[in-house]
This record gives sequence, C-alpha cells and structure tokens, in this order.
Amino acid sequence: MAELSRLDKIKLERVFDMEGGYVLDFSNRTFEEFFLEKYEIEIYNEKYENEYSGSKANRIREFWKKENNYIVGKSIIEILDYSKAIGYSYHHPTEIINDELIEQCYKIGYRLRDEIGVAEIDAIKPIEDTRNYKLLSKSIKNHILKDQPEAGLDRLHTYLVGYIRSLCEKHEIGYEKKESLNAFFGKYVKNLVKLEKLNQK
Repeated sequence: MAELSRLDKIKLERVFDMEGGYVLDFSNRTFEEFFLEKYEIEIYNEKYENEYSGSKANRIREFWKKENNYIVGKSIIEILDYSKAIGYSYHHPTEIINDELIEQCYKIGYRLRDEIGVAEIDAIKPIEDTRNYKLLSKSIKNHILKDQPEAGLDRLHTYLVGYIRSLCEKHEIGYEKKESLNAFFGKYVKNLVKLEKLNQK
C-alpha cells in the first residue's frame, strides 16, 4: 500500500479533478490505455473496484491503496505532467488549482517514487536494440513493480546471462555456451584484473 496521508489524498484529488468520479479528462478508454501502456496494469480489473462504484476516481483510490510507493509515485508524477498539458482542470474552474498546490503534489510523487529500493529500476535497460531484450527488461521491471520477486529474479538471471556474455564478446573473452553465469563472469573479472581496471583488494 502506498504511504499517502489523508491530506496527501485531498491535495491529489483536487489537482486530479476527481470530484464526481472523474480523473481529469480521461475517458474510460484513455484511462485504461494509460495504465496498460505505462505499467501493464488493467485498471478495470475487479482488483481496483470498491463497494461504492467503479468510477475512474474510485479506481485510482484503490490503486493508491493496493500498489507500492514506487509505482504510485511514478503514476502521480506522470498524471501531473499530463494535467499540465490540458491546463490542470477539466470539469471545474482552474482557480481552485494553483502553482503551490501542484508543487506539493509533485513532492508527494517524488517522495513515494524515491523512498523504496527500486528507485534505480530504470538502470535495467535492453542490452541490445532487439525486441527480445526490450521485452525481457520490461518484464523484469514489471515483476519488481508488482512485488513479484521470484519471477523478477528468474528473468533477471536470464538478463544477466545475456549482459555478461555481451561484455565477454565485446572484450574478446572466450566462453562456452554451456558455462554457468558464475563461470564466464569469473573470466570477465579476471580480465579486468589483468588489465588493471579492477583492484584485487
């Protein structure tokens, strides 16, 4: 569950124009597409329903309750960026929104995004500009964001095998396909020591 105080939620709901069940100018379709494209989350899944209604506002409230700090913080920042593009408010006068309130909401997003251990998740990038590695790096990120460590570690092992092999090939270090990750990573480290690029201490 994301660590949002009652005051945090009041501020966000005002800026996101959530009165009456709305979220800015999102339609059902664009709201669904936003969460699918950004996080591979099906926001219209029953997981994000509550006892009151299945409105967009209630779904994002459930999203805040059920997802971790990082993904909620990241979504807050991206929705704020979107709100800028459309002038902050859609259903109500913009006088209720001011620069100070918007800045406070950005700070909420940054605090959540940067508080947990996956803040450096964007370091996981495709090894090569190929579809397989793009899908693999995306899969690892999604498993981490959804708090699925076992699946994430399995995909991360596959990623590391490809990554270290690519480094060995780049530096002309021979290895056998059947060798374990530990074996050819050891060869890579020895090469760095030999070239005095890595201290043995």
